[in-house]
Amino acid sequence: MGQQAAVFIEVNKEVLRKEAAMGQGESVEAISMLLNCTNGLNSEIKANFDHYLGDNVGTYETVRRLMNSGYCSTQGS
Repeated sequence: MGQQAAVFIEVNKEVLRKEAAMGQGESVEAISMLLNCTNGLNSEIKANFDHYLGDNVGTYETVRRLMNSGYCSTQGS
């Protein structure tokens, strides 16, 4: 599931960054589904945008940080 999320982020990074800055959007919802996250992730990403999607944060680091956010679960898909 982490690798699928990383590929999705890499392919959709610009759209994801725009939507994450707004705290909503299809790509944010898709990442939430891929990582089995709660609805609170949307506002978490918006509030801490640079931590998750800043210019110096790589794709796999983004996945790691999302998984450690407390909003996502390693259980499931």
